[in-house]
Amino acid sequence: MGKNKKNSSKPLTNITNRLYNSPTNSQGESAIRKLEDYATIYEHIKFGAEFEEVVLEKDKHGQYHKWLRKMLSILDSKGHSALCLPQFETIKESALKLRAIRYPNTQRNPRVLFCFQGNAIIILHCFRESSKSEGTDYRNAVRIATGRLQEIQGK
Repeated sequence: MGKNKKNSSKPLTNITNRLYNSPTNSQGESAIRKLEDYATIYEHIKFGAEFEEVVLEKDKHGQYHKWLRKMLSILDSKGHSALCLPQFETIKESALKLRAIRYPNTQRNPRVLFCFQGNAIIILHCFRESSKSEGTDYRNAVRIATGRLQEIQGK
């Protein structure tokens, strides 16, 4: 998604190698793919289309795509250190230590759920946070993200 390809000086851990070579789904495709423009970021195969549906934006140069690329670049370069920034939050309802990237006060109010697995950052799910349903958005999103992580891990 970003413009500059990065070479990671850190060796990838075994879990990262397992993620990249994750089990295939019923159509024979991997449940995860590495994002080319980032050293440590992977996404669930459903994430890209899901993101476009949530933000109602197919233009890769649009506001939400630019925001996502910027946030992924921050995550890729800072790793866990990025979590101290206000755009990132830890999901309390998650036993898997899921995190969210926030873009509040925007028309679509997207949330992108991800987790750290070894040196890898896995983008799992995108949803539109709505203040009307206080917490139910996150509970459903955590359920989906958890299922996708288990799919990636072959569980």
